[in-house]
Amino acid sequence: MKKIVLNITDVDYEKFRFEAIHERKDVREVIRSRLFHKPFDSEVEEAYDSWLQEQLIEIMNDKGDSE
Repeated sequence: MKKIVLNITDVDYEKFRFEAIHERKDVREVIRSRLFHKPFDSEVEEAYDSWLQEQLIEIMNDKGDSE
């Protein structure tokens, strides 16, 4: 898992805080839900799937070489 540092203004943080209170959530949950509100474009999903497939094939080939 990767860690992201997000720099936001004090004003925006307070807005997130008030939204968190309103929704009875943690500030991190509010920011996370807003960050992932928009789904990834289908081309991005396809590119990721291709990359993942290549990684799996590479892992399988490396595992076969070590046996």
